[in-house]
Amino acid sequence: MLLKWLRCTVADRDGFADRDGFADGQLGWSELTAVPGFVTQLGGWDDDGTAHVLALWTDHVRYDAFMDGPHQKLAAAQSSCITGTERLVLPEVAFIEDFTVGPGLLRLAHGRVRPERLQHFLDAQVNVWNPGMSAAPGFTGGVFARSGTSFLVATRWASAAAHAAYQSDVFPALRDRAAHGADLEDFAGYQVELVPDWSVLT
Repeated sequence: MLLKWLRCTVADRDGFADRDGFADGQLGWSELTAVPGFVTQLGGWDDDGTAHVLALWTDHVRYDAFMDGPHQKLAAAQSSCITGTERLVLPEVAFIEDFTVGPGLLRLAHGRVRPERLQHFLDAQVNVWNPGMSAAPGFTGGVFARSGTSFLVATRWASAAAHAAYQSDVFPALRDRAAHGADLEDFAGYQVELVPDWSVLT
């Protein structure tokens, strides 16, 4: 299985954000349900107005076939309201809990791990972060994906308030136990308000 993360800078030709146009185009991706290898897709907006889309695929062969074929037609509907995209494809995927579609908050943690600290980082993910988040009130699913030393942790929360409570009440103890400060070369985090209409599920 693989995970694709797409970030889109949304604007029209005059430089003004065209969120409605992008959102309308996003509805067309419901056609993914008929594409071999597609599993699920969800997305929404971060606080800066950047669109984030996550998609799960069964394997690279079927994903590549989609990118070489139907992708161009689906993407064309949004081409006029996107001024920039960043794509990351991660072929190693492990589920923290069932990663399903629906409303709520999507928290994305992306970064790179120092090679000599990779095993420590992976062990902490399995033994500290995964069970700690799974037990937190309001946690509704998540996935850990990586390619070499690059990683993405995507977690779903019932609401922004539920994630804020986790950050204040649970996260500090997990951070101390994980002792990941020496593991990371770089790190960035995003909070995405999910748009249910963008969700596609086979």
